[in-house]
Amino acid sequence: MTAGYLNNQQGATRDLQQELLNVLGGAHIQPDPKKTDQLLTALRALLLSRKNPFGDIKLDGTVQ
Repeated sequence: MTAGYLNNQQGATRDLQQELLNVLGGAHIQPDPKKTDQLLTALRALLLSRKNPFGDIKLDGTVQ
């Protein structure tokens, strides 16, 4: 393995970690290394808590 390959892998891992932290943050969840269901909890909070899901989706607009 080359240094470039390992650096790319490390960068990709950091990017993924940041994306996951953003999902947790969007659901107002503080990361806890002892919990293994935080992503699921965050996704449920973000996706299933809408009072009017179809109306909310329309208000969200188009994806940029």
